[in-house]
Amino acid sequence: MRNIRLKNRGIKRRRKNRQKRPAEWLILLSIFSILILGVKFYEFMGRGYLLRSIELKCRGKIDLSVLQNNMGLKPGANMLMIDLKKIANEMERCSKIKNVKVFRNLSEGKIEIIAEERNPFLRVIEEGTGRCIDVDEKGVVIGNPAEGVKGLIFVTVSSIPQEVEYSDRNSSFVKNTLQKAVQILKEAEAQGISSEEISEIDLRNPADSVLFSSSGIEFHLGTDELSHKLKRVKRLLEETRKQGMQIEYVDLRFEKEAVVKLKT
Repeated sequence: MRNIRLKNRGIKRRRKNRQKRPAEWLILLSIFSILILGVKFYEFMGRGYLLRSIELKCRGKIDLSVLQNNMGLKPGANMLMIDLKKIANEMERCSKIKNVKVFRNLSEGKIEIIAEERNPFLRVIEEGTGRCIDVDEKGVVIGNPAEGVKGLIFVTVSSIPQEVEYSDRNSSFVKNTLQKAVQILKEAEAQGISSEEISEIDLRNPADSVLFSSSGIEFHLGTDELSHKLKRVKRLLEETRKQGMQIEYVDLRFEKEAVVKLKT
């Protein structure tokens, strides 16, 4: 009797499973049909939203021809199929671009691009050649010097790599030179020294960073304890203004005392 009951239970389970299978296939078929209809509807709607133009809003001049060729942004393209994030990523590969936002204007058949450009903060000069590059406030290379930019602080270096315009933020030149200059300026600002009081930073000697004040004083900072040394620079600048002292250079690389040379 027990064996008969077990057999009956097995038969009932198989019947239930057979009844479930058609229902599962119907669900899968329905989902697949919905997806196909969605894609077709998306393509159908896209025919009514064709690309007519691209509008770029930015401060300077940027050539969009390369972007149009790489992304296939040609008149008549389906606007719903255009990858806006990919456009932004492609534009941000340009060293001059800091941030990009891209929008679809379906009513006018237009792709709108708003590009925020990097602002020059430093102008780096190669010793002996006069070759220059502009750098932003984070030590990122912008490229060749922009015309008409005023108030930049000059940084003198022994050499600029030829490929620097295409280097990433992890290159040795960016990390060891450009970011060091930015660090000095940021720390100087924290100590109350304005950018107007600084005319140049000399980084030709890796063991000694030299800051030139706008009044012509040469401050040797070395490489460590910048915060403490720049605090002394601020104090010395105030004293020279009050007392009318004519100082040629100040060496702050020694722990206890500053070596000061007066102008003769």
